[in-house]
Amino acid sequence: MSATTPRFSAIGESFKNNYFFELTSRCACPDGCKVGPVLPTLPDDGIIITVGISGGSVLLIVAFVLVVVYLIGGAIFMQQRRQATGVDLIPNRELWVSLPGLIKDGFHFVVSGVRSRCGGYEQHK
Repeated sequence: MSATTPRFSAIGESFKNNYFFELTSRCACPDGCKVGPVLPTLPDDGIIITVGISGGSVLLIVAFVLVVVYLIGGAIFMQQRRQATGVDLIPNRELWVSLPGLIKDGFHFVVSGVRSRCGGYEQHK
């Protein structure tokens, strides 16, 4: 058997939800994939396969870039326009300082509402 053509086969199930598979590929050997893996060819039926990053990865990258721009841009604005220094450079500092307490209050409100269906929020402290 040659490992130049990748092969994937199911061997069986030893007990419930425990499956065994065999994957044969030259990429499993040390330095076996120097030129890249050999991809199986598909029939020409109009299907185009593209390889790239997922939509979730794009979303995370965009969110990270926006957070960095927000922090750096906000710090520059606070320094140039408001002459802030130190921790006052953080944009919307009061919000970020109070956020853990707000999350705690929201969590407490949700848990209290689940535990007790009667009464209002004022009863739970």
